[in-house]
This record gives sequence, C-alpha cells and structure tokens, in this order.
Amino acid sequence: MAKTVNSAAIDAAYDYIKARITMLTVCSAQPTTYAQANSSTGYMLAKIAITSTGLTVAAGDGGGSARKCTTQAKTGVSVLKTGGAKFIAWAGSTASILLLVTTCTSQTITTGNTLTIPAHKHEFGDVT
Repeated sequence: MAKTVNSAAIDAAYDYIKARITMLTVCSAQPTTYAQANSSTGYMLAKIAITSTGLTVAAGDGGGSARKCTTQAKTGVSVLKTGGAKFIAWAGSTASILLLVTTCTSQTITTGNTLTIPAHKHEFGDVT
C-alpha cells in the first residue's frame, strides 16, 4: 500500500520553519542543539542572517505531493573560525531553536575570509 502526505501538511512544517528562521550557520560537525550551531565554542564557523523571504516553498522535484523549501544563495559570508565546513544549520535566535541541519560540500575555511552559501533545499518526498 502506498503512503502519502498531504501537501498542506508539509507546507505547514515549512511555514513553521519560515516563521522562526533568523540565520544560516556553517558548522564543522553536525549540531544537535541551537548552542552548538550558534556558538564560537560550538561547531559554528560562519553565520549570516536570513528571513522568511529568503526561503521559497514549491512543488518537490519528485512530483506527487512532494514539497521543497529552498534558500537563496548568501554571498560575502564572513568566516568567524577556521575549520572544516561540513554542515549548514537553519536556526532561529528568537526562540533559540535549531530548525534543520543539512550537509554541504566539505571544505576548509579560514578566519577572515568570506564564503558563499549556495542556494540549497530540503525536500519532503512522497513515501511509498
């Protein structure tokens, strides 16, 4: 038996994220808490502000009821700490909440430089 999720339910999850997101952070390890994602003593190497207007919700790439949420690219992001960039965290400072974590192309970044966080997406697909 196939399993599906209503698109409105998925959009509600993305609306939750859009209502709370305030930053993207580049991390050296996978954060599991807001503090790890947003602290120089944690995993954060770089961060930049983002608002709900920096996110777009649309039909997913997989068709059906799949939905995706895509960030705009962020250029000129200041590197605050040298390390190996491996993850990007979507976080909200208002509620000190870690909303979503995704992988990125692993690379070493150096304090004082800038980087670009490319547009990237999270997708809920149909479950079958």
